[in-house]
This record gives sequence, structure tokens and C-alpha cells, in this order.
Amino acid sequence: MSADYEVVVVDLDNTLCKLEVDWGEVKAGLERLAEAAGADVEDEGIWPLMEAAQQPGREPLLADMEQLVTEAELAGAGGPRNQALVNWLEQDGRPVSVLSLNSDAAVKRALSSHGLDERVSHVVARDHVRRVKPDPEGMLILARRHGVEPDRILFIGDKDGDRECAEQAGTGFLHVEEIGVDWRR
Repeated sequence: MSADYEVVVVDLDNTLCKLEVDWGEVKAGLERLAEAAGADVEDEGIWPLMEAAQQPGREPLLADMEQLVTEAELAGAGGPRNQALVNWLEQDGRPVSVLSLNSDAAVKRALSSHGLDERVSHVVARDHVRRVKPDPEGMLILARRHGVEPDRILFIGDKDGDRECAEQAGTGFLHVEEIGVDWRR
């Protein structure tokens, strides 16, 4: 890693640790909630379903969807951690923050269950932003919190959306596979 970076920001799920969540079951639950509320449901992913519920008049549906997803994340927050990345972060010594699509409660539970809450300076989760990754809003919040320009941050993630977020924010990017665990195995 380049010495030019002052801060390391990591994604949570499938990067720092793995949330043991059956996302197919979560998606099916979201679809049932949407259908019960009279919303049109197409074959969309979890985040498009939740975004569709962010329309005026759909606040109860969005709240129910958020609760369903958060409960699933909280239940799965004790999954395995990426020991290779944890070791790398410990040896690196730079400030570490988390930028995640997961809820704040799930991020904090996962960090606590893995003994990482003391190592992480700041958390920006989906409930802290108006627009989630790949939008750069969360990354720019972290840059301000750390008092650095975005180009002084290295973002470590596992998805194309993480890379896109880094590009839009003007940060560096490193795929987690370059450090350690490949969760797709």
C-alpha cells in the first residue's frame, strides 16, 4: 500500500467479515411486504426494492422493509471475520473506518462480536446517508470526519460498487482479494 494514504476505509460484509444472511430469503420477504402494501414488484434486487419504497406515502412500507433487513443482518452479524485483513489492518496502524450498505446496528454488532469496535474510528452505514454506495456521499462524510482529502483514503471492498464509490469520491481502491479472503469460495 502506498504511503500516500492516511486513512483506510473498509466495507463490512464480505470484506472485513461475512454476515451470515440468506439474502434470497430477505429479498423474498421484501417482495411479500411490497405486494401486501400494493406496490408493483418486479424481479429486482434488495436495494432497488427498498429504493422503490422511498416514495412519498410509502413510509410504513419502507420502515417494515428496513426492519426486515436489519433483523436479518443483526442475526448474521457473528459470521466469520477476515483474519488476513484484520492482521493487515493491525500491522498497518493507520486509522480505520467502515463504509457499509448494512445498518448501523448490524455494523456495530459485527465489529463488537469480532473485537474490532476499538480499532474502527468511524462508521457510516446505510442509515447515515441519503444515497448508499456506489454514491460517494458516505465516503465524503468519512473524509470530513478524518479531516483529510478523499485522495488520502484507501477504500478496501469486494464489489464493483465499492470500486465505483472510490472512483466517484476520488479515493484509492484495493479489492479485498488482494489482501486475503475470497468469500465466494
